[in-house]
Amino acid sequence: MDHNINVIKWPAQSPDFNPIDLVDKTIRSEHPEKFKNSAELFETIEVAWNSIPKEIIDSLIGSMRKRCLAVIKNKGFATKY
Repeated sequence: MDHNINVIKWPAQSPDFNPIDLVDKTIRSEHPEKFKNSAELFETIEVAWNSIPKEIIDSLIGSMRKRCLAVIKNKGFATKY
C-alpha cells in the first residue's frame, strides 16, 4: 500500500549513517566474552547506548548533512566517515 512516503535509497549497513556502530565498538572492547543469554546482551546494549555522551550525539547530528552529501558524492560508496 502506497502512503506517499518518500523513501531514499542508501546502502544497507552504511556506517556513514549508523550510530549503533558506537555501541558495537563499546561492547566489543569492554565485553570480549560471549553473553549468557539475550537478556544479558540487551542490558549491555542498553547501558552502552545510554552511556554515549550528549556531546557525541550532538556532533553526530550536526555532521549528518555533511555525511549525506559525502555519500551522495560517492554514489553510495564508502566515505571518510
